[in-house]
Amino acid sequence: ETLSFAMDHRVEVLGTSCDNQELPRRRDYCQELLHSWPWSEQTLGAALTWVDGLKFTSVIFASKEMHMKPRTRFVSASALFCAGEELNLENASSILSQGKGCSAGEGDGAGEVRTHFELCGGGGASNLGAGGDGALRVEGEKALMHCAAKGFITEWDGLSLPLTGASG
Repeated sequence: ETLSFAMDHRVEVLGTSCDNQELPRRRDYCQELLHSWPWSEQTLGAALTWVDGLKFTSVIFASKEMHMKPRTRFVSASALFCAGEELNLENASSILSQGKGCSAGEGDGAGEVRTHFELCGGGGASNLGAGGDGALRVEGEKALMHCAAKGFITEWDGLSLPLTGASG
């Protein structure tokens, strides 16, 4: 019924969100889970692969309340947090997906990647914005030389964050 994460606790789940695809319509997955409570192992396993093209790496559920105590960090690529009545993130607690997107050169808006023999920095990836150009510093020159293209700007409807993994 109630789930609490201890103060100063860190949870990190392996996996990335790079294989996730953008869905044509959003659904309230939490409501679907709440209506199917209590679960069997089979129901929970199905919850992780509800929709083709979307995979949750974490489903955290409390039928009533969920509390993340101060300075708690939860790191997961595609996390679904559901609380039936209250979800409370206390002072300096966070839910992050940092570093859980796509590898270099992969995903929507990925920048250009060169081989390591070319001594060129990769083009910056984009996610809801444009990445930066890759550059090479030529000895004796003050300016950097452009050598790899930046990622292109990805689309965003402005209403909800995309479910696809950030490009690398």
